Amino acid sequence: MGFITLLVTRDQMKLRKILDDKSFKILPETKVAVVMPVYNEDVTRIFAGLQTIYESLQKTGQLEHFTFFILSDSDQAEQGRQEELAWKKICETVRGFGRIFYRCRKIRIHKKSGNIADFFRRWGAQYQYMIPLDADSLMSGRVLFDMVRVMEARPDVGILQTAPKGINRKSLGSRMNQFASYLYGPIFLAGSHFWQLDKSGS
Repeated sequence: MGFITLLVTRDQMKLRKILDDKSFKILPETKVAVVMPVYNEDVTRIFAGLQTIYESLQKTGQLEHFTFFILSDSDQAEQGRQEELAWKKICETVRGFGRIFYRCRKIRIHKKSGNIADFFRRWGAQYQYMIPLDADSLMSGRVLFDMVRVMEARPDVGILQTAPKGINRKSLGSRMNQFASYLYGPIFLAGSHFWQLDKSGS
C-alpha cells in the first residue's frame, strides 16, 4: 500500500504538504528545547554530532528559537569531567554560551527516561516543543525547523517523528541495514500512514 500511495495518490492528510507552503513561519515567541540524554558514551562523538546539528541550524537563520541541553547521567568522574570540558569547548567554538547547556544529574533515577522527566518538571514550562536526540543522532537544521513548522500548523499532532536512517556504517550487516532504510523507508512510512490515517502522519 505504501508503494501504491507514493505512485498514484495525493493524500490530503499528509503532514508533508504543510512544508510546501514556504510562506508559513513559526511564531517569534516559539521556543524549542533540543535535549540529548547521555550515559557514559563517547564524548567526542556526542559533541561532534551536536556541533554539526547546531551549525546546520545556525545556517537556517532560525537558531533563536532553539535551546540545546546535554542531560548527563554519567557516573564516572573522568567521564563527567571530559563531558564538561567538551561542553565548554563547543560553546567557545560556536559562541553557544546561553544557548547550549550541560547538566550532570547526581541522583540518577529511572535512567534516561527519568532524566528527561526531570527536565520537564524543572524547565519544561519554558518551551512549547521538545526534540529529543540520542547520543549518536545527527539531524539537519532544516529538518529541525520543518518539524517545528509542522507542529505549529497542526497543534492536534501529539508526537512527530522523523524516519531514522543509518549513515557511514562500516560492517556488512549495518551497511545492508543502511541501504534498506534508504530504499524501503519511504514506502514503509507511506504504508503506515495509509493504514493508520490520522494516527500516523508522513
